[in-house]
Amino acid sequence: MKKRKQIKIGDTIKFLKEPNLKESFQAKVIGLLRYDSFEEMFNDLDISILADKSMTKEELMTILEQFYPKEKQKQYGVLGIKIDLI
Repeated sequence: MKKRKQIKIGDTIKFLKEPNLKESFQAKVIGLLRYDSFEEMFNDLDISILADKSMTKEELMTILEQFYPKEKQKQYGVLGIKIDLI
């Protein structure tokens, strides 16, 4: 949680693909969106910018809450990161 609070616009982030972490890509941070919960973020943004269009907001929220349950959302909030691929 602490490292996410340090992210700034203009930073470069390296993403590793699960499960084996062998594939990666880098992206530049172009925007930061802070919300109290995934539900609040999903009400504000269209699913097409959140995930694959074959997934519903409810399905995505269920998956995300496995990693970041509602208790942690309430405690720390949710950070949306807008990126451009490098």
